[in-house]
Amino acid sequence: MEAPMKYICILVFLVIMTIAGFSGVDGSGNYGPCGKHNIEKEAEKLEPCTKAARDVYAPVSERCCTVMEKKLKNPSCLCAIMFSRTAYNAGIKPEVAVTIPKRCNIRVRPVGHMCGGVKAPCAKDYFV
Repeated sequence: MEAPMKYICILVFLVIMTIAGFSGVDGSGNYGPCGKHNIEKEAEKLEPCTKAARDVYAPVSERCCTVMEKKLKNPSCLCAIMFSRTAYNAGIKPEVAVTIPKRCNIRVRPVGHMCGGVKAPCAKDYFV
């Protein structure tokens, strides 16, 4: 009698874990443009780019370029970060922020990608 109860408990556990896996840990299954990551916390990771995102003539640090290259793997998340409350409070100008990948000489970047009405510049659109 003890062995079948043990198998039933294992089966119930596996079913619960499968359901949790399909709907996400929080049960909602709805994630934003940054997946499970909080947009505001992701925006904080771009702190090294703050000056460069305010002023098109400000130098872009190597640390900023490193972080930006990682964030460019998900352009939708980067767009959400640019228009986040954290970015707004930091004085980020989206029309300047989209120039950072070019200023970092990042080869693979979303040229022409629309982000909240701001278009990522092509090489001919940027003069620095």
